Amino acid sequence: MLNGGPALFYLSRLYKDPRSKILLTGYQVEGTNGRLALEQGIVETRSDVLTLKPKIEQYDFSAHSGDSELKDLVKNFCKRGTERVFVVHGDKTEAFAQWISEEIGVEAYAPTNGESFTF
Repeated sequence: MLNGGPALFYLSRLYKDPRSKILLTGYQVEGTNGRLALEQGIVETRSDVLTLKPKIEQYDFSAHSGDSELKDLVKNFCKRGTERVFVVHGDKTEAFAQWISEEIGVEAYAPTNGESFTF
């Protein structure tokens, strides 16, 4: 979403170049530089507002899998010998861990922050 990391470094080098192109993938959250770039043609850095000369394009790709894709992924890993699954990211980690235990028959955990395990 163009708010930090290498993206801002590269933007600071090419924002004046109309021959360049900025390709954004996935949803650009309101209030982020990605949304600003799409809607206003600008990005904000710590010290400046850059007016973007490159063409900006958005593609509807997502870095996140949906429910069925995640379930298929876990099933495939478990078929190959995975013995335990730790669900650490998402809205319903406890429910997903329970589904894994019940439907696939593999130990699954949705650990809380700081929780440790010994096997």
